Amino acid sequence: MIGLPFFQAGISSAQKIISDLAQTSTLENFTSSLSVLCWYPVVALDAIEAEYFDTQQELDIFRENIDEKPSKVCNWDALNIDVGTHILSFLEPRDVCSLDCADNFSHSIVSKARNKYWDASLMHRFSLAVSNSSQYEYLRNHNKYLERELNHLSTAFTYYDAICRFSTMPNSSGFIGMLCDLAWVDNVEVAMALSRKRYMTMSTIVMRTNEDILAFKKISSKSSPSCAGHPSMHSSFITLENLNKNGAEDVVQAVQTLSQDIHFPGFLGFAVNLLHFHPHLEYLRHSLYWSVFRDLMVFETRVAKLEYKSLLDPVELKDFWGVALDDFSPDMLEKAQPSLSSSVSRDLDFIYSCPPSTRLPKLERQLTNGRISEAFIRYTY
Repeated sequence: MIGLPFFQAGISSAQKIISDLAQTSTLENFTSSLSVLCWYPVVALDAIEAEYFDTQQELDIFRENIDEKPSKVCNWDALNIDVGTHILSFLEPRDVCSLDCADNFSHSIVSKARNKYWDASLMHRFSLAVSNSSQYEYLRNHNKYLERELNHLSTAFTYYDAICRFSTMPNSSGFIGMLCDLAWVDNVEVAMALSRKRYMTMSTIVMRTNEDILAFKKISSKSSPSCAGHPSMHSSFITLENLNKNGAEDVVQAVQTLSQDIHFPGFLGFAVNLLHFHPHLEYLRHSLYWSVFRDLMVFETRVAKLEYKSLLDPVELKDFWGVALDDFSPDMLEKAQPSLSSSVSRDLDFIYSCPPSTRLPKLERQLTNGRISEAFIRYTY
């Protein structure tokens, strides 16, 4: 046998097989699949087989032995870091940590790609680049994210409770979502600034038709009297039906406005352009979210916003609408209010079906455990 590990063959030739093996629903399944990730392409791809095995007999012997002792057959020390990172990219960070502690076999995989994995995860999730301690920085930012989500859920508890009750009803298909949940922003400061600027609209419930609104109000009041009379349950509603009545004109205006190529120091972009949507909800950008944010301009600092305003003529100044990331005090930003998600989208299927009374203690436990881990890393290393 000339050689074994597929890392000598590169990532591209094994990518599909890695993908097939890695798309598993549980960490346990992935862990069992992980043991074959470094040899399966060798025995599955004809080109690789021809390159690494002199005879069919050698290949048959390899296939017979590999199931029993993959860690002894493969040369883990030669694992390419890029390949290791690619393998780990199919796992969530919490699962990578679990995998790292599972056994020596799994630890040998994780240890090869740990630094590159956390660097990539920190950049992908929080758009941050750190020269060292990327794992700690990821954990610290993740804890901040959990804190914001906990504040959000605590404030929007009543809304989610009513939504969960409504979603179990047979006539709930007209429900789209809550405005703060249907879009997200990469930058947490931008997410908070937009949420505070339009805080009165963040809890707006989006329905398809006016009849759906009536059904929601009827069912939520009957099934949850406490929700209907709760002081925080003063949600407004908006329907796609009403938006579509003059939708064509709005879309044209939105596209014309948002396509302006503005270059100015400190200008981050139009609020609507900074939002992210899942593909099936992208149509809401130039309709629903345009109606909420219109031509709101986002600036990095209040100084940059004022400098831009000083260059406008009286007519333009009258129509100017902007927000800066430092327009709000830290106390205002930390105040518990429904807000846009930052870094990642919320799992709509989950949050609209899982009662908030179940989600809240889980979030609290996650945040507690995260803070303990953060403190342990900080004072240990």
